[in-house]
Amino acid sequence: MKTTATINLKTLNAFLNKFPDDAKCWSKATDELPDLYYWMTQFYNEMNYENPAVYLKPVGRYDCKTPSERNTKYKLAIREAFKKFNESHKKSLTEAYGHWFKLAA
Repeated sequence: MKTTATINLKTLNAFLNKFPDDAKCWSKATDELPDLYYWMTQFYNEMNYENPAVYLKPVGRYDCKTPSERNTKYKLAIREAFKKFNESHKKSLTEAYGHWFKLAA
């Protein structure tokens, strides 16, 4: 998929802000955040398979008891993971999920 830009912190935060920290119902805590973080962990950990000490840790999808807890935990984990991504990783993220960020050409 051809993209017009690469996901950066500004576009990431704009996307994450669609999911409220104070969500009261599960319709405001849908699967996009867990799906995105799962992809990020799988990709990053595979790229660093020789160094398990830097692996991204999973967030327990079913350990989150409320919609607000789920959104808050995943948004934090995604932001922390994004900080570890280099430009090549960000390009791969854009190729996989650019359409979510409105970056697909």
